[in-house]
Amino acid sequence: MKPRLLVCALTAMALMAPGIGRAFTPCTINSSIPSYGELSDAQMETLLGNSMACYPQAAPYENQEYHTGSTSSPTGNIIDYKKGPNDPVDPSKLIGTYNITTTTGRGAHAIIVYTYTGSSPTSFTYTVWGPEPASTNLYDFCVGLTPLAGGPVRIIPQVGGSPVAC
Repeated sequence: MKPRLLVCALTAMALMAPGIGRAFTPCTINSSIPSYGELSDAQMETLLGNSMACYPQAAPYENQEYHTGSTSSPTGNIIDYKKGPNDPVDPSKLIGTYNITTTTGRGAHAIIVYTYTGSSPTSFTYTVWGPEPASTNLYDFCVGLTPLAGGPVRIIPQVGGSPVAC
């Protein structure tokens, strides 16, 4: 397996320029994964709706965030899963919302905006990069063309009952 190569020479402004396609603006490239590229809004909805996002990709996790939206909805709540909803010391709790939208002038490319509630509401905007169709559970969340410093985010699709922790 070849190591990931970071290709972050382009600025976020260049990324937003009309006509720049996914082949020319990668956040990161893993040459061992076919079809690696920037996800569209529909691909993000399918990936993140009713899924657990684990960051960094391996324990100890800084974040275990459960996305409550469906696989066909651009919005949903973000639940900090912690030790689960029934834990007496560190139970799950609602911490914000997410919204997926298509970006103007960039065709099918999309962004996801996480808005965390609390005494000082904060928002973070990302593009999401990975293989389509999904061949791994690892995806790059990028600010402009810069991936998160801790590496990719592991996405665990949830099936059936209660969320499965990271």
